[in-house]
Amino acid sequence: MKKLAMKAPLYLLITCSALPISLAASIQIDSIDHSLEQGISANPLLQSSATATNTAETLVIDTSKKHQTFAGIGAAFSEIGGLALAGLPEAIRDALLTSLFDPVKGAGFSMCRLPVGSSDFATNAYSYADTSWDLGMNYFTLDRDEKSIIPEARGAMKKNPELRFFASPWSPPAWMKTTGRMDGGGKTNNLFDLDEIYKAYSLYFVKYIKGYGTNGITISRLCPQNEMDASPGYPGCVMPPPQMTKLVVNYLAPAFKNEGISTEIWPGTFRESPKTPWATECMKNEPFRKAISGLGIQYYNGKTIQALADTYPDLRFMYTEANCCGGKNTAKEAQAHFREVIGAFLTGCDTFAYWNMILDENQSSGWKWKQNSLVTIDRPTSSVRYNPDYQSIYLISRAVHPGDVRVDANWSNARNGDLASQAAAFLKPDGSVVTLIQNAGPNTLNLKLSIDGKDSQVTVPSHSDNSILIKQ
Repeated sequence: MKKLAMKAPLYLLITCSALPISLAASIQIDSIDHSLEQGISANPLLQSSATATNTAETLVIDTSKKHQTFAGIGAAFSEIGGLALAGLPEAIRDALLTSLFDPVKGAGFSMCRLPVGSSDFATNAYSYADTSWDLGMNYFTLDRDEKSIIPEARGAMKKNPELRFFASPWSPPAWMKTTGRMDGGGKTNNLFDLDEIYKAYSLYFVKYIKGYGTNGITISRLCPQNEMDASPGYPGCVMPPPQMTKLVVNYLAPAFKNEGISTEIWPGTFRESPKTPWATECMKNEPFRKAISGLGIQYYNGKTIQALADTYPDLRFMYTEANCCGGKNTAKEAQAHFREVIGAFLTGCDTFAYWNMILDENQSSGWKWKQNSLVTIDRPTSSVRYNPDYQSIYLISRAVHPGDVRVDANWSNARNGDLASQAAAFLKPDGSVVTLIQNAGPNTLNLKLSIDGKDSQVTVPSHSDNSILIKQ
């Protein structure tokens, strides 16, 4: 995405007009200050209301034209983040979990991602079945997760009992792969195409879901392979469409049915590339289409997804991983992430998962590269830093809730060339409408929101991300 210049520090004042008495609407506008890269509060929202005149742009919202029902937004758990959280004093740890998960006092994250075994943000590669050719999973263990990810997830659920989880492995156990390694990649970085391996891997997933269930953590959705086209140096596994369809149709779906497991299967995660149109190939298989609940996608421009949505109108999508960036945690990157979320919603995704929720002071993976995070924990000082990306995800999570339905939102006239704005609107169960708007341009925007023919006016400052809630 095009990077936009940032101005000097800006403290946002969002305004709204006096409304016709016949409309009898109230307006709540929350915004975030994207000039800040340090000193960000655990509750970063600014609220205001006033009048606006000389409307230049009109966003027309039609609540009769409904799209996907929102399922949740959140971020990814990791071993590195879980260990850093566990090392905090209890009061600081509790305050951090409140800011992330409490629906009243914090962001109220509603859907988060868990790794099945090690992701690239584990301290090193591990699975739950590291004993070679343990086809019966007799030595299956969640010991590593019980020291980091499971306590973090349980702490999160205490703050938000409605929190849901989806999960994905980065790699099967090493002995299930032709390389004999979880990490390291290579051209033969595949799952063995053997009946006993598919059965063992399906049992591995069953034990994972049941083991987490024993710990009070329900896995709502499973993506069978992260970035199934990638053969990276960190844990990964190439799983071409024939293998993915075979695993899902012949083994995983039957295993879930036989064990009474209600976890939905969301194949992927798929990355969109001209060289890997694998989601399209998988969807050509009719038994595969019947076995799944949707597709997990990440790093895409929307073209392939739109084509799939046109071909399969009932197909559901979830956005499984945001752009990782390089660990600088800048305000410009936070603005880009806000656009990324809106783009995912407009494409039809019912879920958005930011990448690393928490990292330690190194901002680094177990394979020694840096990436962004919502929160950084400095272990030597037990201090917590909220990063710019936290503001964007916090704002959206506070505004849009599970059960809200996306509705049509279209600009009625040519937008100001400096605006570079995107918007998405959601209808809430009580009939109110919340609109997410970014004004990334250098000019203040006087905006008219026309909702089913009833108009409201607001002023949106430059370089700002906003949620506008209109109750009628």
